Amino acid sequence: MRYDVEKNMVCSDPPIWVFDGLLSDALLARIDDSFDGVKWRPMNGRNVRTVQLNTDDNFDELTNTKCQISHIEEITPCNKVWIMDVGGRRQSAHMDGWEIEKNRESLKHLDLSKCSVQSHRGFNTIIPTLSFVIYFNDSGGCTFPRADLPNPTIPAKRGRILMFQNYKDSERPAHNPAAMHFGEYGDIPKRVMTAGVMSSETPSGLLDSQHAGGQKTRGFLYAPIMHRSNTSCGDTFSERAPSPPRAPPKPAPPKVVIQLFARRADDGGLIVEAQNVGGEDVAKIMLKVDSTMGTLRQSLAAHSQATLVCEDEVLDHPNSTKVSDTRLVEGIDLPQATDTETGAFVEWDVIDTVFVKKASDDKPKLLPEEEPSKPRPFLEDPANDAPHEINNTSSRFCTVN
Repeated sequence: MRYDVEKNMVCSDPPIWVFDGLLSDALLARIDDSFDGVKWRPMNGRNVRTVQLNTDDNFDELTNTKCQISHIEEITPCNKVWIMDVGGRRQSAHMDGWEIEKNRESLKHLDLSKCSVQSHRGFNTIIPTLSFVIYFNDSGGCTFPRADLPNPTIPAKRGRILMFQNYKDSERPAHNPAAMHFGEYGDIPKRVMTAGVMSSETPSGLLDSQHAGGQKTRGFLYAPIMHRSNTSCGDTFSERAPSPPRAPPKPAPPKVVIQLFARRADDGGLIVEAQNVGGEDVAKIMLKVDSTMGTLRQSLAAHSQATLVCEDEVLDHPNSTKVSDTRLVEGIDLPQATDTETGAFVEWDVIDTVFVKKASDDKPKLLPEEEPSKPRPFLEDPANDAPHEINNTSSRFCTVN
C-alpha cells in the first residue's frame, strides 16, 4: 500500500511533507511504556534517555508507515529503531548524514556517484534522499532557515511525522542546501525519533502523484540514535544559514584584588607585602627605591595580573611609573639617590659622630675618628694688646668619601 502524499506537502523547496494521525494510539502508548525506568544521561550538551526497539509485531507499524509515505521498496530491512527523550540547547543548522565506514555493507546497494558524500569532523558521511522526524509529544519542533516557508519552524505534535527531501535529482550528486535544518526544544523534554531513506534517486511517487501507482524505488530505511555532530554535515556553502541564538556569555570571573603594604628596609630599599582580600599573605618582595610598577607586578608572579590596591587607591599606573611616585610609599622616609650614589655632604650634628659609606663591594667602610681637640693657640694682636682666640672651629660640613 502506498500513500498519496501530495495533500500533505507544506513546502516545495525543499519538498517537506507533514503527516498527522497515521500512527495509532496503541503504538504511541506502547512507546510511552517503553521509557519506564530508563535513566537520563548527558549527550552533546543535552540530557537524554534512549530506548532501542525491535521492529517486531509490536512496533512494525513505524517502519511500515515510513515505507508507505516514502514510496520505497526495502532492499534490506530496518530491524531496530531508537527513540529518545531529549532536552537542552538547540541544534546547529545541518544536513542529515550517515557514517559510511560503519555501514558499507548496506551502502553497497547504492550508486554513490549519485549521492552527496561529505567529510565532516573526520567522518565521511552520506546525505540520505529523505529524512524523517517523528514526534511522540508536543514539545519543540524543527526549523528550516532556508526553506520557502512563511514560518520556518514546524512545531512538534504527538504522532506527527515530518518528511523532507534532501536532493533535487537534476542536480545530483549535489544535495539541496535548502534542506538545512535544526531541532528546537521546548520547556519539557522532546520525545522524538529520527530516520532516513537511502536511495540513488528520489522515489518517483513523490515527484509526481501520477506515478504513485507505478514502480517503487529501491532503497532502505535507517534509524540512527540521532543525527549527531559526527553523523551530520555542517553548512559548507558560502551563504551560511542563520545561526540559532546563542546563550548569553557567562560572566567573567571576578578579578583578583591584592592589597599592598610597604615599609623601608634596613638597606634603604623597600619591603612590599601582598595580601589577598581574605587577609592571607601571598607574597613578600624586596624592591630598590627606583623600581618601577612593571618590576613590582612581575615580582608578584602568579598575581601579576591582579588589581593592586594600597589603602583605598587602585595602583593602576603604567609599568614605567616608579614605585616611589605612587601612594604605596606615601609617608615612608626614602633615601635620596644622591645620598648613596655621589660624594654628598652630610651635616655633623653630633660631636665625634662616625660616618659610614658602602664601598663598591657593599661592605661598610668606617671613616677615621677625629683627633682629640687640642688647646687653641692665642695670638697677640699688634694693634691690640689683648690676646684673642683664633676662629678655627671645625667646619660644620665634612665630605664623606
